[in-house]
Amino acid sequence: MHLPRAALLCLCILSQRGICSVQARPQAQTSLTATYRWIYRNPMAGVTDKAAAVQAQPGALLYSHMGMLATLPNGSLAAAWQGAPKWWEGSDEQGIHWAISDDGGASWGAQQALVPAPDGLPAWGPVLYSDGKEAGLFYAVSRRACWWQGEGGMHWACGGDIWMQRLSSGSEASWTSPKVIYSFSDEGGIAKMLANRLGTRDGGGWMLPVWREMGGQQACNTHPELHGAAGVLLSDDQGSSWRVANISLDTSSQPTWLIEGAVARTGRSSWFQVFRTSVGFMYSSRSGDDGLSWTPAKPTHVRNPNSKVDLLALEPGILLLAYNDDSEASRSTLVLAMSTDKGILWHDIAILESDPAGSFHYPTLMYQEEQDTVLVIYSVDFLPDELSSRATSSQGENSTRGGLQWSCELCCVSHEATLGAVT
Repeated sequence: MHLPRAALLCLCILSQRGICSVQARPQAQTSLTATYRWIYRNPMAGVTDKAAAVQAQPGALLYSHMGMLATLPNGSLAAAWQGAPKWWEGSDEQGIHWAISDDGGASWGAQQALVPAPDGLPAWGPVLYSDGKEAGLFYAVSRRACWWQGEGGMHWACGGDIWMQRLSSGSEASWTSPKVIYSFSDEGGIAKMLANRLGTRDGGGWMLPVWREMGGQQACNTHPELHGAAGVLLSDDQGSSWRVANISLDTSSQPTWLIEGAVARTGRSSWFQVFRTSVGFMYSSRSGDDGLSWTPAKPTHVRNPNSKVDLLALEPGILLLAYNDDSEASRSTLVLAMSTDKGILWHDIAILESDPAGSFHYPTLMYQEEQDTVLVIYSVDFLPDELSSRATSSQGENSTRGGLQWSCELCCVSHEATLGAVT
């Protein structure tokens, strides 16, 4: 991993009315307005000595990443993410944390540990779901053998077993005991991982995008043919049982991994899925049988600097895409695009963030139908040489720059060793 890890989580609320105008592409016509809100900010912003930061704020999250949104059955908006008091990704204190908003995202309560690091192993990729009646959580937990020694200490490789928990209903809502739904041991032993929302199939069945990834010690690297292989988990009984539908790579396309898939419905039994890749462009695949089979993944014209994207259907055929419009390893420009032809052609409608010194990445989208608003949660961090000036700058939350209101101005970065897989 050559980019600094995220230390902040930001929320952008897009609607027809708001606090500030989204900076639009010259060729795009949009009436979108945007409000930016922090969900979690590293309290040690401006402290470049990592050891000092840990000692000064015990228990604070110096690492926060991979945000996810859902509306809970009681109407509250929840944000979940992976986070840790240690500053690197994959530490033995990395768990799933969350915060709650009761005003549609305008303000947020204090973060709480939802899934503390299970048995000293990191938890990854929270996927919240809610259908208005019940809610639940999917996440991955590393296997103990899949580790390496890096800067700061022990690092565990991304993914492992995928777990599921339900939020019970009633006056005293609580989380049920977790259960494994997709094991590291399946398919001969390779880590399983997830990053984007659950899809609801015809008849109420579930579809969960997943992928496989190697990392750590040799025992965790025995299936190179599956590294970066994509699929979806399918359930016809709301999570009691699951099966896997795999997605292949088009043989005429440039070889790449297909990870962090995002799905959106484009019609009855029809789905569109997009992937992060390592070859500079987003790939896509389609299903016409409600996820049972998928076309081989092929490149699109949308740039992808090996970074997560997310996809959202406003209605069948009308899709939104959040992505980094950058080349190579940069994640400095976060863009919202729209397709009116089920994902064939895309046009950018707004630049949510753009700063060559920053990294604005891992977006997740959510649509609130009653409010007619789109929410975008994403990770924010800045390069070390920009940190001190931003930490001491008088420009803070909601400062104005170039006519655009910002709430994501004062940010703190945490580092990670340049070892292991890019995540």
